[in-house]
Amino acid sequence: HLLLVLDNFEQVMGAAPAIAALLGACPQLQIVVTSRIRLGIRGEQLLPIPPLALPDLSHLPGATALQGVPAVALFVERVQSVVPDFTLTDADGAAVAAICARLDGLPLAIELVAARCTMLPPRALLARLTAMTASAALDMLTDGAADLPERHRTLRDAIAWSYDLLSAPEQQLFARLGCFVGGWTLAAAEAVCADEQHDGASSACFLNRMTVLLNNSLARRMIADQPEPRFTMLETIREYALEQLAARDERETVQRRHAHYYLDLAEAAVPRLQWTPRDPHFALLERERPNLRAAFEWLTAHEPAAGLRLAGALWWFWYLRSYWVEGRAWLRAALEHAPMREPTPMLAHALTGAGALAWVLTDFEAARQHCEQSVAIWRTTGDRRGLAYALMFLGMAVLRQGDYQHAVTLLEESITAFRAVDDRGGLAHALNALRQALVARGDLDAARARQQESVALWRALGDTWGLALALNGLGEINRRQGAIEQAIPLYEESLHLFRAIDDKRNTAILLHNLAHALLRRGDADRAAHLFVEGLLIDHEQGNVEWVLGQMAGLGTAAALRGEWEAAAHLLGFVHEAFQTTGYALWPIDQAVYEQTLAALHKRLETHLLRAAWERGRMMTFEQAIVYATAQHNLYDDTPNV
Repeated sequence: HLLLVLDNFEQVMGAAPAIAALLGACPQLQIVVTSRIRLGIRGEQLLPIPPLALPDLSHLPGATALQGVPAVALFVERVQSVVPDFTLTDADGAAVAAICARLDGLPLAIELVAARCTMLPPRALLARLTAMTASAALDMLTDGAADLPERHRTLRDAIAWSYDLLSAPEQQLFARLGCFVGGWTLAAAEAVCADEQHDGASSACFLNRMTVLLNNSLARRMIADQPEPRFTMLETIREYALEQLAARDERETVQRRHAHYYLDLAEAAVPRLQWTPRDPHFALLERERPNLRAAFEWLTAHEPAAGLRLAGALWWFWYLRSYWVEGRAWLRAALEHAPMREPTPMLAHALTGAGALAWVLTDFEAARQHCEQSVAIWRTTGDRRGLAYALMFLGMAVLRQGDYQHAVTLLEESITAFRAVDDRGGLAHALNALRQALVARGDLDAARARQQESVALWRALGDTWGLALALNGLGEINRRQGAIEQAIPLYEESLHLFRAIDDKRNTAILLHNLAHALLRRGDADRAAHLFVEGLLIDHEQGNVEWVLGQMAGLGTAAALRGEWEAAAHLLGFVHEAFQTTGYALWPIDQAVYEQTLAALHKRLETHLLRAAWERGRMMTFEQAIVYATAQHNLYDDTPNV
């Protein structure tokens, strides 16, 4: 009865058959082997040793709880071995967590970096790591303990030890895989990394080499519920792979193949996108976002026309997935670097996307200019579907600029074009936009008819997102016409649908709209609860315009509850914020705001109103958020929707 422990067995892999012979001859013998390579003998049971667990950077706990996370605990322990009086504080916690994440939770990397804290505190250390190139970061991870084996004294040496165990073709594949960011599929790796002459035999060799990299811990299979297996490298290992790719003088060739692979993937996926953000092709593009970013950066620098193709192809993905800032930045860069400005469909696509994203980011003048250029190009090409989308976003931009009649004209032409090409999703969205223009023009009956058609189309398409959007629009018409009891169930259904698909932006909008309807019914408690919930979502999303709208509604709810000074505080802040930001309430909400102000003047003595209003005006944005959300305690017993 014996336990035999063999450490670092990858150095003597030729002895693996002897292990099998020992086990066969000694039934009571048990052997524990540590190795970077599996032995490949019968009876072997693999226990992968992952990197140390990392904290969730988006939800960091306090310093005490953070120190219980294994990667952070090791970092603190190693820092204290060289800086005895070091203690983890809340101020340093985020930096330490980010350092551990940057190092993939690798114990050796954490130990090597922690030793640098004799010179640099955690926040300064993180700044250095973040600013460094990949090669420089690996150079920093040096000077391990003198009693460690030579290969463990620097991270580069540790990785090189495994790399040197590979055959030449395996080393080539490892280096080429470094161009992938955020993981890859087998199909992607084979397309980008395999040799030019590719057949069935070479495909089998490719799979064998991939298996060797997995067995040598140089690549990992991602554990996730995906339709096809994905693989990745730890970032520190990927940095080493890129070094080897550059040393082989293959970096430009492989990155070109990588960029064109993802350009082809995007252009093939985008035409199959449906309106709902949960369409499976959206999920595909979501998984590949890091690779798409890398492809765009390379194309913009080396092949700007292809970069414009990629940016133009992806704008609908960014629009429906709410990646507006990132998408607009891509399109700006692509349009700036485009080598020519001939009126091509490629340019028109990019301009439509730039207009759509400018619109959703409330830059209506830029949206109008981009879409006008796009419309002009589509008219020359005769592409009615492209024209329909450009006209729709142009009409939406013109609407927000206050030119209601022109907006109606543009949107009606867009609807005609959508009908001609039988794009029912686009048609339903354009009908919803036309409803807004008709409402702004005061034609509520025509708006209702258009919106009912939009609701019917979305129901027929089975599209949750579009249906929720259209139900909200129909609720708005009812609220404007005073039919509050008809508006409330429409808002509630829309809110339920947006919650179901985790659309935070529209969930916040529906919370706002439903709360206003409840105010009209006199249910101030429930309305206030919804305003606060919506405010918290909008604040998290950085949507200042809607934060102010939620606060204005919460001020009205406070007034209805008889909390006149609280109402004055909130509305004083909102008034000042509108003056400085240039935002304004929608007309239907502006009327409620003005009624509340009139009530404040009647209910509060002049000196009390002025004092409360002034305190509100003087609040910073963060102070106002804290003050508004503190009202949440007043409504904790109100059930959520």
